[in-house]
Amino acid sequence: MGGEGPITWATIRAYAADLGLTGDELRLFQTFFGMIDNEWLSMQSDKQKAEKNERSAS
Repeated sequence: MGGEGPITWATIRAYAADLGLTGDELRLFQTFFGMIDNEWLSMQSDKQKAEKNERSAS
């Protein structure tokens, strides 16, 4: 069973570096990006569970 995984910290840091973020901006960016990513993963998981339940109910 596959699924999406979290965006790696290396990828987030690389993106932040491209944006020129450092210090507190970098820490906030990493925190918020991680929160958004976690929410996305939770939504995708819920969607997959609903689709699985829908298929099994048919």
